[in-house]
Amino acid sequence: MAAETPDRIVVTGDNLRGLAHPLRVRLLGLLRTYGPATATSLAANTTPSGPAAWKSVPSWAVIGTEDRVIPPATQRSMAERAGATITEAPGSHVSMVSHPQVTIDAILAAAGS
Repeated sequence: MAAETPDRIVVTGDNLRGLAHPLRVRLLGLLRTYGPATATSLAANTTPSGPAAWKSVPSWAVIGTEDRVIPPATQRSMAERAGATITEAPGSHVSMVSHPQVTIDAILAAAGS
């Protein structure tokens, strides 16, 4: 486990010992590249950068009706909130792989509008 302080989570090789080797190597590589994650750096991912584009830019959504990662009802709700043109595919979270034509058709519809 990572040691925690008020403004940061400290991850070291010692507290990553229980992770599988490939994951441990990847995490340590990310730490060397990006440095420690602090409350300030994490806030950058939650602070809005400006107006939400989905409020003014046309949107399209392809929803996998058998998705077990993000429930289809949740996806549909988000797409409806964005005013998206919704297409459903009888597939999982990666329905673009199992039903590529549905995704291609949605992209072509978006490009043609």
